[in-house]
Amino acid sequence: MEVKLVQNLDEISILRIAEIHKLNYPDDHLTSHFTLPLLCDYYSNIAELSDYSIVAYYGNEIVGFAFLGRTFESVLPRLVKNNKNKIFNFALQKPAIVFKFFLNKAFSGVYHLDSASNIRLISITSDRKYSKLRIGTTIVAKLEELQAQYKLDVGLSVRASNIKAVNFYIKNGYILEGFSKGKLFMVNKNA
Repeated sequence: MEVKLVQNLDEISILRIAEIHKLNYPDDHLTSHFTLPLLCDYYSNIAELSDYSIVAYYGNEIVGFAFLGRTFESVLPRLVKNNKNKIFNFALQKPAIVFKFFLNKAFSGVYHLDSASNIRLISITSDRKYSKLRIGTTIVAKLEELQAQYKLDVGLSVRASNIKAVNFYIKNGYILEGFSKGKLFMVNKNA
């Protein structure tokens, strides 16, 4: 397996990343219910806004990825603006999921965290069928190289109910910074 820092992702790579997301993201995450074309648009936006895109390859196949950046607040607004028809169709096809998402947003309030991070890990996922390759651990090792090289303090948020991910982050040096409405905010400071 090889893990690379990638500058530009072509449409085929974005499609494979969307497929990995679709098959491996937890069901309680809104984007796990997106159609594949909508996920491709979602990841095109993320890739465009990323400061760093890390991709794991097994042979020529993408088996995992991570995106880091400083300006991800505009991902969903851009997705909606550029994909009104797809978003409308998604809302019609999955009204209960969309309603639950907006209900949670409306009642969760705004949580401000003075994070020690200077960059965010927005998405990291690996293909479960290759779990024996320890893709996530290898991607995190690449993240640590970037941290040392560019003096990065990496922050992230994860659902508290995603115990496997929480334990993975703790095992890889992330510490808890805050908690709000079922989400943990964690940071891994550059040593």
